[in-house]
Amino acid sequence: MLEAITQLDVKILTFIRDNLRFSVGDAFFKVITHMADPIVAPVYPIIFIIIGSLIYYGRHKRGERVLDGEKFDFARLGWLMGCALFLGLLVCNLTLKPLIARPRPYTLEVFENAATPLRMIELQSEKSFPSGHSVAVFEMALVVTYYCRKMGRGAWGFLAYGAAILIGFSRLYVGVHYPSDVVVGMIVGTVCGIAAILIVNAVYRKLEAKNKVSVV
Repeated sequence: MLEAITQLDVKILTFIRDNLRFSVGDAFFKVITHMADPIVAPVYPIIFIIIGSLIYYGRHKRGERVLDGEKFDFARLGWLMGCALFLGLLVCNLTLKPLIARPRPYTLEVFENAATPLRMIELQSEKSFPSGHSVAVFEMALVVTYYCRKMGRGAWGFLAYGAAILIGFSRLYVGVHYPSDVVVGMIVGTVCGIAAILIVNAVYRKLEAKNKVSVV
């Protein structure tokens, strides 16, 4: 079963390398694939938390309710994203990657000895399965979609999933992951996103109960 999956993975990566790469795409995906790097992904929730905290401070200075379930809460969205990323780190990077220890696809003999190299970016330090970038972007896409739809801003969800799909595909385009790495990363990211929603909502229920506002 695993051998059959790897064979299919190799065929897909070979097809992408030989048929889908072009100069503009090379430049584009080399940039976009780094948008979910481990040092980059945490920046997104931090920005939202900072913005939300400034809004909290402004409400406090004006004598308004700091937590208002009827208004878009950037800090809450940031905590959802941050919690999802933390769960993904535990499940993917600290558990599944070292446990399964799947080598990167570019280390396979079929690609190492090929005239056209598979890998287009720097060597990757961690193991291949699952794709940590895919975990990160799909868990963040899920929580963004969930919260923004609740607040009547569903378009953000489409943008989030569009970016997630592009980044997930970029890992195949630049040759650092198998397709099955990305697919499982999408699944793990979705599960971590759901767990983050449950955790953060539970915390906010307690906070919102003290402020007598509704839970969104």
